[in-house]
Amino acid sequence: MIGSTGTRRLLWGSARAARRDTAVFAIAAATGIIVALALPATLSSIVDAIARGGSPAPAIVQLACLAALDLCATVVTSSTKNASVARSGAWLRRSMVDHILAVGLPVTRRWAAGDLAARMVGGASAAADGSFTAVTVALTAVTAAGAAIALWLVVPFGALVFLAAAAGAMYVLRRGTKAVGRTSADYQSAQGRISARLSETLTGARTIEASGTQAREVDRILASLPELTAAGRANWRTQGSVGQALSLLTAAAQVAMLALTGLGIAAGWLQPGDMVAAVAYVTLGINAVHQLSAVTYLSHVRGAADRISQVLDTARPQFRTPLTTAPQALLLSGIIVLDEGRRVLDGLDLAVPVGSTVAIVGRSGSGKSALARVAGGLLVPDEGSVTFLGQPVLPGDAAYAFEQPELVGDTIGQALALGRPQASPAQIARAAEAACAAGFIRRLPDGYATPLTGLALSAGETQRLGVARAIVHDSPIVILDEATSSLDTATEAAVSDALRTAFAGKTRLVIAHRPAAAAAADLVVWLQDGTIHAVGTHRDLWAEAHYRQLFRTPEDRA
Repeated sequence: MIGSTGTRRLLWGSARAARRDTAVFAIAAATGIIVALALPATLSSIVDAIARGGSPAPAIVQLACLAALDLCATVVTSSTKNASVARSGAWLRRSMVDHILAVGLPVTRRWAAGDLAARMVGGASAAADGSFTAVTVALTAVTAAGAAIALWLVVPFGALVFLAAAAGAMYVLRRGTKAVGRTSADYQSAQGRISARLSETLTGARTIEASGTQAREVDRILASLPELTAAGRANWRTQGSVGQALSLLTAAAQVAMLALTGLGIAAGWLQPGDMVAAVAYVTLGINAVHQLSAVTYLSHVRGAADRISQVLDTARPQFRTPLTTAPQALLLSGIIVLDEGRRVLDGLDLAVPVGSTVAIVGRSGSGKSALARVAGGLLVPDEGSVTFLGQPVLPGDAAYAFEQPELVGDTIGQALALGRPQASPAQIARAAEAACAAGFIRRLPDGYATPLTGLALSAGETQRLGVARAIVHDSPIVILDEATSSLDTATEAAVSDALRTAFAGKTRLVIAHRPAAAAAADLVVWLQDGTIHAVGTHRDLWAEAHYRQLFRTPEDRA
């Protein structure tokens, strides 16, 4: 029922996160069951007392107490149910966020952002109902069993009629659960594809508007809508057929029970109170069996948990001690990176001496960005290994500065401290000064406390913040992916001079498109079609005409 080991582990973790609320819910619900099973006996006592001419007052007081207790149990179950689902959902979403950030690109390469968002929002909400639904189903089964036992004590053959109807109901529920599980999985998969395409489209909304292709994008986003509709309708049809079958079974059991108790009263071997109790118990048991249809929702819960478990099963980097700065090398051995069957990097071997600067050059599509991501642990190669000082390089080991950096955090200061939250304000300020960003930060309304939301920055200002963030990170490996391409010549020269001081002694890989960046490096690695075409100093390689063409702008080539 629950599915794979990963899914079971996920659902148990979700249940543990809300164990207190779930325990209170279970106790309150169990109290409600005890009250429900006691009520028919109390009603029977009232009827028998009236029939014998006695006083029903004690039984009426007992009935009032049971009603008050049932009201309290109902209030507690309602409040704790919401709290349980909220805590479980929060735990599931936190687990996904922590895992995605820890694993990084292996997750985001496999699933689109929209699909991950659908799993995190809708999927987590459905999976969070798991413990609550399981407890509800278990207590409902206890209610049905208790009603059957009570019936056996009052009208033995009536209990047999009820058990026969219950067996038929369980058969219907089992078949319905399997069908609902299949349709729920199909529905969530189609929903994830629509969310993923919508997310992609929103990213390029301006381009789509400018090209006038809105209608085509709508068709592309909704391409899975027929599949979503079909799965949803199939789900509702299955649940509807299960409900109809259960209604027929319960109606048949009620009619049979009424007939038997009527015959018993007419023959004189049943008292009026026994008849009231029997009818109440069979009604309670039938309602409990009907509510067991909630077991079909467990298939929906399992489908949602399966989709979250798929993300969480993506391998985490293994723990090992932090990197140090011993005089060895950053080694890339036999690196192969595949993208839809194409070898972006093809058996690449590279050794970067510790403390040196290596420029990576090559035409577009030669594998420069893939190499930069592999070297810093952001991208796990399909084959090969990356080590620094003899240890595997993992995400977070390298400081990155990108051509188009994403600023993450609530404020400028938080964005610069990303990856090193313990950095002091003085360290952040020195990094901003080195990246020539301190001047425009001071002009902002709240300086380093200025919120990022709604903040309009130029491409050059954003790049300078990205460089400052890399300085704050203070990692022994630094990877600059065209990190100063949007700066004017004077600012770029000032930033480059500052970086030589800030990154002194660190191992640097620089993705270079400008001759000055390659000339400043200790060594140049020339990539071509995912392999190393040549290695040497910029001065030596400059003698090659094809090398010089790498740095020519489109206008120069015209």
